Amino acid sequence: MPDGFTLKRRGGITWLEPDIFEGRVRAAFMTRLGGVSHGIYESLNLGLRLGDDRESVLENYRLAGEAVDIDIKRLVAFRQAHTDIVVTASGPLAGCAFDPEVTAEADGAVTNETGLPLGVYAADCVPILLYNPKARCAGAVHAGWRGTASGIAAAAIKRMTGDFGSNPGDILAAIGPRICGGCFETGPEVARAMEEAFGLGAEGHISQHGEKHRIDLGALNAMWLTRAGVPKSSIAVSDMCTMERRDLFWSHRGTHGERGVQAAFICMP
Repeated sequence: MPDGFTLKRRGGITWLEPDIFEGRVRAAFMTRLGGVSHGIYESLNLGLRLGDDRESVLENYRLAGEAVDIDIKRLVAFRQAHTDIVVTASGPLAGCAFDPEVTAEADGAVTNETGLPLGVYAADCVPILLYNPKARCAGAVHAGWRGTASGIAAAAIKRMTGDFGSNPGDILAAIGPRICGGCFETGPEVARAMEEAFGLGAEGHISQHGEKHRIDLGALNAMWLTRAGVPKSSIAVSDMCTMERRDLFWSHRGTHGERGVQAAFICMP
């Protein structure tokens, strides 16, 4: 599958834009480049709970929103806890991403409201953006290995179907940069979780190397999407690895946790 993403720059900010949406929705997988943070957070850190200076992070958000042309002050995003929880977002949640009083945990959100941006964070985990141009609804999902095992990508499709009458066959999906199958080395408990979730379908995406296993989380999340009814031809999967491309992306493993975080945004104009 071709990469299907275009690297864009504006105002010093750099991001990946999925070609599959054909410009019909504002969608961006941010890189770590172009912000004002310093030290281990240099430079476009978008994590408000990692110890970085709050004013610097807010300025990073302002720059990112201005670059990709979304009203970032209305961003809907939650505390991610590797769950399978997907929230239906509407106007009253606008801006909750910046409210320290919001303690709700969720790893995905969907909406059918225009001008309401959704966001998820990642630094090796799998960011997924969803858009149905016919039902006019969108979604953003964060899938670590636990979220992958619990099927959060499929949960988002189900929520879009149930709440907005979205036909899964009309949904377009973009799976952004994440740790690749060659770099995500883990113990047997993670491999077992994938095998329990996917059955024989997981075999081609798990390989054993001594006592360790390597797992392709991007491919497994694409499998969840196709099982939920999204056509394979409607899924774009980035070939960029966050651990291999630490010049562009934050990687939790590559920095031993000393890092910022990038975000993925989607907003219907």
